[in-house]
Amino acid sequence: MLITFLIVAMLILSGPLASALKVTLSANKPNVTAGATGAAGNITFTTWVNLSSPDAYVPIQRIYLNLSGPLPRSFSFNPAGGDIQGYATGYPNEITIVANPSDGFNSSNYGFGPGIGYGYNTGITYPFGSGYGYGSAGGAGLTPLNVSYAITLNTTNMYDGNYTARTNVYAVGNQAVDFLSTNSVSFEILPRIITVPIPGIDAGNTTESGLIQTPVGNFSFMIVAGTNASAVNLNVTVQVNPPTNVSYQINASTGGLGAGAMPGLYFNYSIDDPTWYDNISYIHMRMYYNQSDIPSNVVESTLRPARYLSNTTPASWVKLECGTCPRTLEVAEDGRNVNLNASGVNETGNYVWANVTHFSSYGVAGTVTATTPPSSGGSSGGGGGGGGGGSGENFSNIVLKERYELQIFKDLTTTYSFKNASNPLIYVKITGNVSAGMQTVSVEVLKNTSTLVKIAAPGMVYKNVNIWVGTSGFATSKNIKDATINFKIDNSWLTSNGISGSDVKLLKWDGSKWIQLETTIIGKLDLYTVFEGKTTSFSPFAISAKVSEINPVKTPEGTQSGTTPATTGETTATRTETAKPPAASTLTYILIVIGIVLAVVIVVAYYRLKKKEE
Repeated sequence: MLITFLIVAMLILSGPLASALKVTLSANKPNVTAGATGAAGNITFTTWVNLSSPDAYVPIQRIYLNLSGPLPRSFSFNPAGGDIQGYATGYPNEITIVANPSDGFNSSNYGFGPGIGYGYNTGITYPFGSGYGYGSAGGAGLTPLNVSYAITLNTTNMYDGNYTARTNVYAVGNQAVDFLSTNSVSFEILPRIITVPIPGIDAGNTTESGLIQTPVGNFSFMIVAGTNASAVNLNVTVQVNPPTNVSYQINASTGGLGAGAMPGLYFNYSIDDPTWYDNISYIHMRMYYNQSDIPSNVVESTLRPARYLSNTTPASWVKLECGTCPRTLEVAEDGRNVNLNASGVNETGNYVWANVTHFSSYGVAGTVTATTPPSSGGSSGGGGGGGGGGSGENFSNIVLKERYELQIFKDLTTTYSFKNASNPLIYVKITGNVSAGMQTVSVEVLKNTSTLVKIAAPGMVYKNVNIWVGTSGFATSKNIKDATINFKIDNSWLTSNGISGSDVKLLKWDGSKWIQLETTIIGKLDLYTVFEGKTTSFSPFAISAKVSEINPVKTPEGTQSGTTPATTGETTATRTETAKPPAASTLTYILIVIGIVLAVVIVVAYYRLKKKEE
């Protein structure tokens, strides 16, 4: 009895061990075809959440599935697998969750006590303070909790292209923590093929397709027969990646595709009987674009179809510009010359058009301007930030630009994910103070210091980026309750410069000076390390290391950190980085050793006393 009492006392004195949280992810198939319905269009992800050594609670609120790719998405649900958020408006069955019922998070493993969670993937221990959560047993310990969720994603209404899925568990105590999965899963949505039958056409007559709509882009065509045209099947794919075997190569002499191209918009036309071309006069094609996707350094009036010339050496792109029309293009396909009769752009209807004599693969491209166009609301300081159009940044200083439009809701978190491998930003999460509808987040990755600031950022700068949200004046604390910026740094850069994760800071230009934002290391992967910065406004930013010239500015905490995720989405709270402590303190080990020695002494003394009495 005495020994048991001593052991229990030592456990109480030593305090609870951290509950280690590990998250993994897998998928049941590597690809689906765009537009497929039913099971053929579904991908099922299985995420495992393992809570081992659960002597201290972890305040798990939400489980997330984040998709980066042509159509970034972020879905979430509660530990029971309910309250699903993030599906597209009007498509509540876009994602379904089936939780493993045998050993899920429930009242039997939910309790009050000290909260200490160890991130398996980050190597960091996070103290949550005292409160309620899963895994708490008053120091007595529980068996490991292994919970699985089957997450079925219906891809029918998603864009084609390459995606990466990652999951994380979101926990909130006196700080907010994302426990990332140890791995990500790549999958592909293959381009949909649209087959349009073209009937036989009498000599001199025409046939029109009408507007054909796809999630990526719309198109139409009109066939003008010559002597006559027999029936034929036209196969069209509209996709975010170039068609198979089509490169991004630029034809420098004509402008090609290049920097002026409309991102993620390709049309590939083919027919099953090439002799059909012999009996037509020309094909009038229209390819529609989204005005918000026009590159900031391209004037809309310069947009034209860009045709891929596969039979030239080398194969290349040529913009269908009619300096002189009609003209023969620099290619012969199927033994026939390909002619361009006319081309142009309809800025009111948002489509480019061309009259050609042969189908092929097309993109949409414009001419890059040499001067900065008028700003449509960009800001040179903190706070506002431009939405659509030019930001005011010098075009020659922009390496790449990514922009996405999603809805921002009051008290819910919207995740903007970025797909370009050269973009150091992974995602921007915004929790609204208001329901603002569709808002564009635009990121400009820069060669050097932004031309919108007065002085270069201090420290050893890794990347300079501009981040703009909404229209001018929108991105303020009045409209944005909380925002986090997740970014990555190549491990090779950190190693070669002798930089540790704690040296890295996210800096923001506030209109007159650089300020240091609260920055946390999230995790280290094979190729790069992930960090998170907190802000409530957007402007030029810099990712820098070994910053000593400026003092950090603490981001105000959200006003609803005590509310439940079921009503407010992600709860805003302050996250701080904590160095990884040992699983138990030195005092713990000393007490355990003393306890064991004491127990042995008591047992020996007891038996000696017993023997003496006999």
